[in-house]
Amino acid sequence: MNISVYQNASALRSVEQWQDITAHNIATSSVAGFKKTDASFESIRVAKLPKETLSEFHPGISAQFPFINGKVTFRQGEIKQTNNPQDLTIEGEGFFEMETAEGDSIFTRDGQFMVNSEGVLVNSLGHVLQGENGRIQVIPSLGQFTVNKGGEVYQGNTLTGRVLVQNFDDPQNLRRVNGGFMAAGQEPAQVEETKILQGFLENSNVNPLREMVNMISLSRIHEANHKMIQQYDQLFGKAITTLGQIS
Repeated sequence: MNISVYQNASALRSVEQWQDITAHNIATSSVAGFKKTDASFESIRVAKLPKETLSEFHPGISAQFPFINGKVTFRQGEIKQTNNPQDLTIEGEGFFEMETAEGDSIFTRDGQFMVNSEGVLVNSLGHVLQGENGRIQVIPSLGQFTVNKGGEVYQGNTLTGRVLVQNFDDPQNLRRVNGGFMAAGQEPAQVEETKILQGFLENSNVNPLREMVNMISLSRIHEANHKMIQQYDQLFGKAITTLGQIS
């Protein structure tokens, strides 16, 4: 019975981790370009736990415990038209490369940009959109900028830059950070045949309704495992009381 208690306790911890993942998906479901984390239960064989009475045929009890495996889903979200010329969307694979104030590179699918006081395209966190030759700089005196499907930025007939779209051999090894992902040792490769849409935004690929259903199911699983532990605790109490009596 001890093994069962440990397994139920491990299941409780895994369910709580899954609930955290689901809650984060729901909370960020309105963030443009956000990529959800899918979670699944898996099991790991820990060891052979010894029994009190060993026999030739049953030397021990195999102990397997559940754990959570989280995996980011990079499936593209729904694309919506905003008619805001500062909104950009990558159709297909790849990430916008952003530069933080500290000089780090962050890769994101969030194409909700704005032009700051220096005429540079930035996101809500102040990270600077990168082009093939550095930051994307526009010249206010030349009027509104346009971006074609190849990522080239024009003001009138003047080419002012080209939006850099990067991709990775294994996106699952990217490290999630505030505002997107960091390369975590991988070298990005430029996507040559890009397709960028101006005046569009990519929604997150989170389905809030489905995540809420998952949260309800997880709550029920949590309650069931909690009740099992309570039942085992009651059995242990009865066993101690009965076996502890002096006849």
